[in-house]
Amino acid sequence: MMNTYSDVWKQVLNRKCWRAWDGMLPAVFFEFEKKQKDNKTGEFSLCLDMCRWVISKDEIEVANSENSIGKIKSTLAIMIDSAITNICFGEKNHHVIEFTNKIKIDTYLRNSKDEWYILSPDFEFVVKEGQIFIETRGKKK
Repeated sequence: MMNTYSDVWKQVLNRKCWRAWDGMLPAVFFEFEKKQKDNKTGEFSLCLDMCRWVISKDEIEVANSENSIGKIKSTLAIMIDSAITNICFGEKNHHVIEFTNKIKIDTYLRNSKDEWYILSPDFEFVVKEGQIFIETRGKKK
């Protein structure tokens, strides 16, 4: 049973991103580890679905959730082959997801609708304004 942060970290840390894509902006998604049967999703996904975010490389901003679609799409390529190394939960709903290759994503949760999450067949790890929780999921068939 998956019920602690360390259980989540064991599954997501140091796994390589093989696909980064944009949804209905400002949403961006990152697929990690083994491709699933649909060849579009990974063993787990990082979903920056409903929040403001900033991607930086070498401490320099390269894209943010308010950029044009073209700018965001061209930037997402830097995420390929990077891996999550740490997630820092800060004050005032500002969190940082650190990656290899000197990449980081800052997330900003400004209201009760803002959130980001990590999905796998086993769990859903959700970060909302003032809340962090893990929901166990059934295995996909």
